[in-house]
Amino acid sequence: MSHAMAVAFLAAVTSVVAAIPGVVLVLRRQSMLTDAISHAVLPGIVIAAMMTQSIDSPWLLVGATIAGVVVVMGTQWIKDSGLVAGDSATGLVFPPLFALGVILLTRNFRSSHLSEHSVLIGEFNYAVRQRVIIGTYDFGPRYAWILICIAIITMAVLLICYRPLLAISFDLDFARVSGVRVALINQIIMVLMCLVIVAAFHVAGSILVVALMIVPAACGSLLVRTVPRLIGVSVLIAVVGSQLGFWLGYHLDRPTSAMMAFVDGLIFVLVFVLTRVLHARRAWTMDESETAAASEASEPALPAAPR
Repeated sequence: MSHAMAVAFLAAVTSVVAAIPGVVLVLRRQSMLTDAISHAVLPGIVIAAMMTQSIDSPWLLVGATIAGVVVVMGTQWIKDSGLVAGDSATGLVFPPLFALGVILLTRNFRSSHLSEHSVLIGEFNYAVRQRVIIGTYDFGPRYAWILICIAIITMAVLLICYRPLLAISFDLDFARVSGVRVALINQIIMVLMCLVIVAAFHVAGSILVVALMIVPAACGSLLVRTVPRLIGVSVLIAVVGSQLGFWLGYHLDRPTSAMMAFVDGLIFVLVFVLTRVLHARRAWTMDESETAAASEASEPALPAAPR
């Protein structure tokens, strides 16, 4: 597998892995939580790297996930206090943590690939260097298969929690009355979100993670009205956006992550404009039909033919 094909494969896998839980965030109207977690996991990554003295240790994923959980719990605690309204709690929690991560990063890892640059736009080209090779066959980047395992775990958890999660997302009061353990489901989903965001953050950076998780689900919500179809459309848009973004960046010699995020934004604009045009056309057609029906009803009846 060539280097370009390996990066394209990793981009597609990362996009799909991020798009699946992104559907949940869009349904729960918690899209900006992705931005908060993707920024605030940085101190967890840096502290874990400092403790293990390695920037490739799997403990970095654990440390980043813990940092993401701290963000979620801290945000919820501030909201529950009643002293801060709206999304202000999110804005109060993640900027100090992100700033702490940048300070620790510039102090301890200035000479490594783990830098402010990689934090913002990711390191697809670096992540594909470690391959899974069995015999003479190259099965692609090792991290892509790690992401595939995380996707399997994500799908299993979402399938197990499917019905209570839908109840919580669409009617929280009904879910509580029905006996759904809302707090437990929320904690499970938030830990899962942290794990996925952290895993995608490793290769995509904090900018692209938000686009990968939110844009496909946001586009899908404009096109379909059922959750299974929303998941399918979101995955399709994620794959198309990742490949268009990567190959455009490859041929134009532009950063992969930045180009993928830009293409995702263009896809959303196109879908939004298309749905608005179709909606306006449908409304105009219905108005014409109603006007024609009203005019027919107001016309005087023809006199009966003489016998």
